[in-house]
Amino acid sequence: AVGLISLLLVHRFLLTPVLAVLRAKTAIDFFIVEGLLIASVIFAVPSLRSRVAESLRHLFSTNVVQVRNAIRQLALKLSQNASRDTNELMRWFAEELRNSIELDYVTIVLDDSDKVGEPTVVRADEVASAAARIDWTVDLSVIHQSLNESQRVLELGAIADNVVEQSFVRENALLAYRMSYRSISGIVVLGNRIRNDRLAREQVYVLSIVIDQFAAMMHNRHEELLRQQAERKILQQEKLSVLGLLSGSLAHELRNPLSSIRTITTLVLEDLGPSHESRRDLQMVVEEIDRLSQTTNRLLDYSRPEPDTQAKVNPHRVISRIVCVLDYLAKQVHVETKLDLAGGDIQLESND
Repeated sequence: AVGLISLLLVHRFLLTPVLAVLRAKTAIDFFIVEGLLIASVIFAVPSLRSRVAESLRHLFSTNVVQVRNAIRQLALKLSQNASRDTNELMRWFAEELRNSIELDYVTIVLDDSDKVGEPTVVRADEVASAAARIDWTVDLSVIHQSLNESQRVLELGAIADNVVEQSFVRENALLAYRMSYRSISGIVVLGNRIRNDRLAREQVYVLSIVIDQFAAMMHNRHEELLRQQAERKILQQEKLSVLGLLSGSLAHELRNPLSSIRTITTLVLEDLGPSHESRRDLQMVVEEIDRLSQTTNRLLDYSRPEPDTQAKVNPHRVISRIVCVLDYLAKQVHVETKLDLAGGDIQLESND
């Protein structure tokens, strides 16, 4: 403003009298000459041309303040949603960014270093009710490769590479940002504005700061999830350690009464003789006690995984034990069970 006022004062008090004399002598309207000269200087100097275009955009745009406030609110909401899951945070940010500055769509491409293959692509547009994953396209790949540390922002109309510009056109993209913060890398592609109004240079740079904030938050959330997983693993190991102590004590307490029960049952079997009708039931009790003893032994050795190799099992013996248990239920409803097992001594690689 000071520069413009100074130029106007110089023009008014120094150039105007001189131009008035020249106009009287030559009959040339120097106002048109001045206008052409100023326009030539503006078009000849890139920085001046960009600054004038930015000023005109601010002058004639009707929503510069609204967009600035929307971006500020988006940065605030981003901090408030830091506890979301990384995938959920991606979808939320794409949808919120699209709605905040009224874009046709927003596409977020996240490089997944943990997987080999295509990156994760999330898109929010005015057609879909919520942001969703889409396929990785060739045009997105071209845009992704064109963005690097030296070229972090690409805008349609200011792209030197014709191939990249054609990819922008096919994707109906207006802007593309490189997203990079420690473990997080990718791109954010913005579609055209719904009201066909270009974003000002200031808004483009402010958006890049918000996207950097989003990348930093994604990294922090990813690290937080890794830390929580490590804590859960340590807690699980502590639980297993306590369980080992309890298992040893419990197995010791169970072994003694089981041993006593088995001894007494064996003595009863010897006293009843081989022809007694209850011998089969008592024999099954002995087998169940042996099975419980094996279980207590496994409690003492719980930390070692059970071997994959399976023992040889006679299915006739297992079926006979099941029918023996069911006999008690059958007798209660006056049903007689009969067992007829065909075949010889069959052995299966299995457990009971």
